[in-house]
Amino acid sequence: MNVSDLYRVLLDYRPAFLSFLGTLAILFLFKKFVLFRLDVLAKKTKITFDDLVIDIVESANSLYLVVISLFVSSKFVDFNSTFSKVINYIAFAFLLFFAVSSLQKVVNYFIENLIKVRSKKYR
Repeated sequence: MNVSDLYRVLLDYRPAFLSFLGTLAILFLFKKFVLFRLDVLAKKTKITFDDLVIDIVESANSLYLVVISLFVSSKFVDFNSTFSKVINYIAFAFLLFFAVSSLQKVVNYFIENLIKVRSKKYR
């Protein structure tokens, strides 16, 4: 492989690379600044459900953000169907795991609130 072939390959994958970096930067900035500000505002309220929502979004660690960015950037490249399916299945698995863990937090939240209400009721 000579230099001109490498340059051609880099030009072919440039949109995917730029979309990966852009998506990753936007997600990290959103998580860092927007969620921080929303967390400050949510702590001022008496409602605890907004704290739960912010906790769920903050629980998306860096690996989730990288997988989302890879999924978005993979749409800018023409992969063969098998590799494209693998990327889709990996992204779906991460999304499913995140959804299940988020649902678990929501169920725990409602159970804890129900326990608090019933314990106050029977005192």
